[in-house]
Amino acid sequence: KNIRIVRAAVSARVLRKCVSEGEWVMKGQLLMELDGSDIVKVLRSNKEEEQSAAREHTKARKEVQVQKKLFKYGAVSKMNIEDSEAALEKAATTARNAVKTLSDTRKLLDKTKIFSPMKGLIIRDFLKSENTVHQDKDIFMVGTLDAFQADVGVDEIDIARVALGQKAELRVEAFPDTLLTGQVLSIAPAADRTSFAKVSVKIDVQNPRRLALKPNLSVDAKIVTGRLSGVLTIPVRAVSRRDGESWVSTVGLIGRTRLKNVRLGSGNDERVVVLSGVREGDVVLLAK
Repeated sequence: KNIRIVRAAVSARVLRKCVSEGEWVMKGQLLMELDGSDIVKVLRSNKEEEQSAAREHTKARKEVQVQKKLFKYGAVSKMNIEDSEAALEKAATTARNAVKTLSDTRKLLDKTKIFSPMKGLIIRDFLKSENTVHQDKDIFMVGTLDAFQADVGVDEIDIARVALGQKAELRVEAFPDTLLTGQVLSIAPAADRTSFAKVSVKIDVQNPRRLALKPNLSVDAKIVTGRLSGVLTIPVRAVSRRDGESWVSTVGLIGRTRLKNVRLGSGNDERVVVLSGVREGDVVLLAK
C-alpha cells in the first residue's frame, strides 16, 4: 500500500548508485546520480541563446523609441513605427521562449539527481547492474511494508453482491496456514475482458501478526457478502443439474445410493443452502 515507484526523468548514463536493495532510506535522500554532461552542453547553448535574445529585445525596444522620435519630426512615416513595434513584439516572444527553454533545461539537469520520495525500504532495485537509464524507466521501488492492499478479480456474475466496506478473508500462498482479514476498499467501474470478465476489487489487508509480506504475492480472497444462520448447506460438488432441476446422491444405512431432487437457495463457490430434499445428517456423494 505505502509503495512508490521511482522513475528516471531523463535518459542518461548512471554516474553512481547511492543505495542498495534492502537498505532503509530517508525522504529526500539521494538514491542515484546520472551523467548530466550532455544536458550541461545544451544548457550552455541555451544560455547563449537567451543572452542573444535579450540583447535583440533591448535593441528592438530602443528602435521603437528612435522611430517615434523621427516620426515626431516628420522624418519617417507611421508605418516605420508599426514595423518597429512588430519587430519588438517578435523579439519579446523570442526572449520569453529562450528564458523558458533555459529554465526547462535547468530543471532537466536537476533531475539527473534522483531522490527518495518517502522514508522507507528499497524493496526492489530494477536497474541491477545496468549502467544506462531511459526516460520513465522504473529504477527503484520504495515502501514501508507496514500496510498492504490486495487486488483481486471478482467474476461478473458475483460482482453485484460486492459492496464497499464488506469484510474479506485472505490467504497468501507464501503463508498458507495464516488467515488474514481485510475490507473492500474500492470496486473498479469496468470489467477486465482479457479472458473471462473479471472486475478488479481492492481489499485493504490487515496484518496484525506482522507477516513478512512482499509486494506482488499471490493471494486467494473470499469476500463476505452476507451471513446465514440456522440453515442447512451442502458442498456445491454434491449437486448435479438435470432438466433444469437440482439433484444430489445420498447414501443410505446399508450403503445404497439414492438420487434426490433438492431445492437450493443462495451459496458461494464451495457450499449452497438446501431448502428442501435432504435433512441434516444425510450423507451425500461428491462429484469427482
